[in-house]
Amino acid sequence: DTKLEWQVWIPGIVPGLTTACSTFVSSIQSILTPIPVYHPFHLVSKWVDRPLLTFNMVEKEERWVYDFIEFEEQLKKNPGVFLFCNPHNPGGTVFTNDEISRIIFLCKKYDCMILSDEIHADLQLQTSLKQICIGKHLPMDFPAIHFSQLQKHIIQLEWVALWRLFLIRISGKNTSSLYKVFFLCYRDIVLKLCTLV
Repeated sequence: DTKLEWQVWIPGIVPGLTTACSTFVSSIQSILTPIPVYHPFHLVSKWVDRPLLTFNMVEKEERWVYDFIEFEEQLKKNPGVFLFCNPHNPGGTVFTNDEISRIIFLCKKYDCMILSDEIHADLQLQTSLKQICIGKHLPMDFPAIHFSQLQKHIIQLEWVALWRLFLIRISGKNTSSLYKVFFLCYRDIVLKLCTLV
């Protein structure tokens, strides 16, 4: 269940991921993502000046899935966030309950926040599997941000909803201060991007 005050409107998935990485990845941490993946996932690390860690996906039974051994090896290097895409872009893999549970287990084990891009939930290539929101599996005390988009297949307003599903607990700071930090960083990033155009 979500609450209206947990939902924030942003202009797109890329600015949302960039803002979240800038806000929640410290200068001594990195950003983790699989390969192949939607190209801006790799670019975010350069935009926020953080190292990029990657691991391979492998083809298995006509699906592109994570190499979980390599995934865990990269998690041991202390990334600040893991960029998750479900259904995966490219490739269209719809992750199963077991795969999502394993991703969460490993990220929790290594204290790695999950940023979940689920904007293509209504554009599934694998119709035999139904897309499962990662939020259904996350424990309440685990930090995660879930990105979703209304009517992606119609492409009307091109607005992306940033759904903050769970309280992000950071000692000494309450939720409202986290929002303030997040949006101040977001405003600064948007201003910087505008000057580049």
